[in-house]
Amino acid sequence: MKTAHDLFQKTKKLLEKEGEKGWRLAQETLMKQNTSNAELGEAIKYIMLTSPPDYFRPALLSFCSRVVGGTQDTTIPIAASMVLFARAIGIHDDIIDRSKRKNQHTTVFGKFGRDTALILADILLMKGYTQLRNLLFLNIPRERIVRVLDVIDTVWFEQSEGGINEIQDRGKTNITPQKCLKKIRMIASETEAITKIGSILGAGSSKETEKLGEYGRLLSVAYILRNELIDMLDLKALRHRIRHESLPLPLIYAFQDSLTKPKLLSLISQKKLTPGILKQILQAVSNVGGMEYGAKIIEGTVNDACSCINMLKFGDPLKALNYLAKTALIAQEDLDTTQNI
Repeated sequence: MKTAHDLFQKTKKLLEKEGEKGWRLAQETLMKQNTSNAELGEAIKYIMLTSPPDYFRPALLSFCSRVVGGTQDTTIPIAASMVLFARAIGIHDDIIDRSKRKNQHTTVFGKFGRDTALILADILLMKGYTQLRNLLFLNIPRERIVRVLDVIDTVWFEQSEGGINEIQDRGKTNITPQKCLKKIRMIASETEAITKIGSILGAGSSKETEKLGEYGRLLSVAYILRNELIDMLDLKALRHRIRHESLPLPLIYAFQDSLTKPKLLSLISQKKLTPGILKQILQAVSNVGGMEYGAKIIEGTVNDACSCINMLKFGDPLKALNYLAKTALIAQEDLDTTQNI
């Protein structure tokens, strides 16, 4: 039986192997742009050479093409576009959330400031869209290209709408877990777009494309929820969420408890959110089952994601998609707050 660590390492290797070509093309697309502005040149190198690589999106596109009988080659140009789009949206999110560091890495916003970050995001979006023209040189039927563009148009608007909801929920304590989950599902639409596009490029049937689309959305929901729990366990991230973003789902869940809510309101309203106060918040959330609640939803979401694709036939990419989903699970011992406070 594979341990969580073994599964994570196996999945990481699968993503790197399958996604390297798409990631390299995204790098080349941006790096070949000449500029006489030193700061812009440095920012371009930073986002594509220093920031962690994105193997996930190219690999997911390829797996979803191959699992319906297609090939990796047709997915590489659009994989580069997806990477560039995601980097641009990520920069916008960091500016909105005022995130100067994320996952122990300085963001473009944190290193170069708001103005340069915005301009770089614009460049990434432009390059992402112009990169899409390479689909015309792959002998892909026009009808499929139109469907791909329709998916991008529809799904990214939904993701943006979810982003607006995220901003409007900033700091609110009267949000229900159901509303929070609905918002997360909207934000997860990007991954649905990727899995649908992979299926379309692989000539998947309408049923296969819809099933892979739902798998993609559920996959993203599971990983977003995983990050919600991780943000609770990371005191710096928890402080930032309380001050500048919407509250994590486990904290929203804990606010539903009438006895716990007054204590939490008092704690998060403190002028200085010291480590001691943040530890009290984490313990209070854990005591009413907020962390377990999040973990159980992740487990159910992962099971639903795997069920969506059990009718697909091609073994190796199907195994990879199952590994991807199961890696989102959080072990019970990781939720033991006594190890984190």
